[in-house]
Amino acid sequence: MTPAPTRCRNRSRSRFVVLAFALVSAAACAQFGAPQPAPVPSRAPDAGAFTASVVDNALTLVDDRTQRAIVTPNGQPFWQAGSHNAISYVRPQIDFVKRAGGADLVVRFLNEAEGPRRLGTLYVGGIRMGAQIEKRRFVADAKPVTVDHEGKSYFGGGDWYPNGLYAPVATLREGDVTVGVSVHYPILEYEHPVFIRVESPGGQYTKGGRNWQVMIQLGPEGGARIAPGETRTYVVSVRAATGDPEHDWLRTLRPYRDYFRSLYGGVTYQRDPRPVAACEIAGTSSPTPDNPRAFAYEDRRIDRWGWQPWIDVMRAQRREGFGRFMLVAPTGLYQVNRSNNYPFQFTSGWRDVEKARTDLPRLATLGSELGEGGLGLWWGRSAQVMRSWDTPRAEILDPDDETHRELAFRELNLAALLNVRVIGLDAFTEMPAWDGYRWLKQMRERYPDFKFIAEPLAPDFIHTLAGTYVYGLRFDAVRDREPDGPFRMADFLVPGHETWARLSDGAMRRRHHVSRTEPLPTGLVRMHAQRLAAWGYIPIIHAPCKDIGDVRAARTWTASIPPDLREFSPADDPDQ
Repeated sequence: MTPAPTRCRNRSRSRFVVLAFALVSAAACAQFGAPQPAPVPSRAPDAGAFTASVVDNALTLVDDRTQRAIVTPNGQPFWQAGSHNAISYVRPQIDFVKRAGGADLVVRFLNEAEGPRRLGTLYVGGIRMGAQIEKRRFVADAKPVTVDHEGKSYFGGGDWYPNGLYAPVATLREGDVTVGVSVHYPILEYEHPVFIRVESPGGQYTKGGRNWQVMIQLGPEGGARIAPGETRTYVVSVRAATGDPEHDWLRTLRPYRDYFRSLYGGVTYQRDPRPVAACEIAGTSSPTPDNPRAFAYEDRRIDRWGWQPWIDVMRAQRREGFGRFMLVAPTGLYQVNRSNNYPFQFTSGWRDVEKARTDLPRLATLGSELGEGGLGLWWGRSAQVMRSWDTPRAEILDPDDETHRELAFRELNLAALLNVRVIGLDAFTEMPAWDGYRWLKQMRERYPDFKFIAEPLAPDFIHTLAGTYVYGLRFDAVRDREPDGPFRMADFLVPGHETWARLSDGAMRRRHHVSRTEPLPTGLVRMHAQRLAAWGYIPIIHAPCKDIGDVRAARTWTASIPPDLREFSPADDPDQ
């Protein structure tokens, strides 16, 4: 554990009042550079029963046992320019490296032109599987999804990494054979997304019959740019596995896991398995002239009664076993510019709420009582700087902008004085993920005993620095993103991760057809909390919390990953 800085819990009440009233801005901290990219690891995965070769300048992959060709040329080149003028693209050099169970395709771009050039799109084509296959949804917990091209072109699905896909990977399975494709590139240096899709092409790309392929678009429309004189290298690993349909998809992605760990390592925070009680300070109803910040519950409104009513609620929940609390919308909501809710000013917003501001020492005392990880604040629109209350203007937070840093640190400074040690990062994906990684490192350097929880689901490399957040129950339209088992890709890449799962009163009522006029059964809340915890998620409860405090999230990485794929460090698995 990183040593905690000296806490302010023993300071006098007057000191707290002065600090709370002044909300003094903090000095900006030094900038921190992104990690240097590591080389692609040379260690191959365990030997497989598949042999790769190059035929007609395209990949071929054969099952050694049956001599069945799993991948053969389909007429689709491995690299292709996009829809812009062909001269605006750089044609790469592509090297084939044979590996056990497949191959690595090493793609090197060198821009010898006078101006920037686009990179284009990569394809792994000619995957010879039937019309119906199983792929996995890496926008969620890697649950299997069955798709069928029905004998015609199929271009459904696909998503962007990093603000969509958890990792830049794709898998396809038919019967006992799984093919996995992963993309290795130093995203913190190259600073562009990739779009990955499992598809079935038509026309000239059906050589040898209808087939599947994986498309890898390097930036929007293949338009990621490379500067004059710059060289970039991408590695596309293709692996096949058989014999264990439940876990073979993980085995095909082992090259990516090894590359990922070489760049980012494992988790760098201590996981807390306890559930979290969400205290919605505002936002359960809309702002009104009488209640312009939409503070919740008339008998707990912090603009009228200060913090004591909420503190009483939390202490009562603590007596029932709860030890972690997250205060949501702690400074209220915007009344006019509601599209910018939750407000960025998650602590400085108390400046004009006298009763809440002068009562902050009580909240600090509670934070001290709860101890490490006990009291959290939800930082609304954490990646969008807002310079005044109820403003229509929001700026994407730039970690290199001194003013942005000062405004952000002003918010965090008061949180630290209140003995808050968990910060929820609302809408963190509004910031490019490579900037988000650098910003997290800056915040953690300045506040080493803070834990951050990034919302929505963060990509794999962010997950090494911060916990992340999913929705435990979803609307029917997006129910395929709802957890239905352990977060196995996170278990695989970052064992020891902390991932929260939201359980809301409204979602449970919709799922179980409980009307607003009926009380929500606490047994129902406990059932959902226990299920999520058994899958390794930290339940954050936006509902009655009675009889839930003893629920603990399981260490699923010790069971969801087969023994031959486990690489746990002491930090990953502290009980071993």
